[in-house]
Amino acid sequence: MTTYHCDKCGKEIKQIYSFRFLIYIADADRPVSYYVDNEGNRISGREECFDLCIKCYNKVMGAAYEEFKK
Repeated sequence: MTTYHCDKCGKEIKQIYSFRFLIYIADADRPVSYYVDNEGNRISGREECFDLCIKCYNKVMGAAYEEFKK
C-alpha cells in the first residue's frame, strides 16, 4: 500500500489536495527558453505541484484569498 505525506507538515494523508502553479522567470539576464503569457510575463513552462493535507491546503488557499481581497 502506498502512503502519501503532506509536503508542508509531513503528516500522512489519505486524501491529497494538490496545489499547482506555473514557474515564472524573474531573472531576465539569463538566456533560457521561455513562454510569454497574455500579460507579457515570462513562464518557464514548468509547473510546480505540492501535495497537501486539508489543514495545510486551507492555510495556503486562505492566505491567497486574503491577498486577493486587498
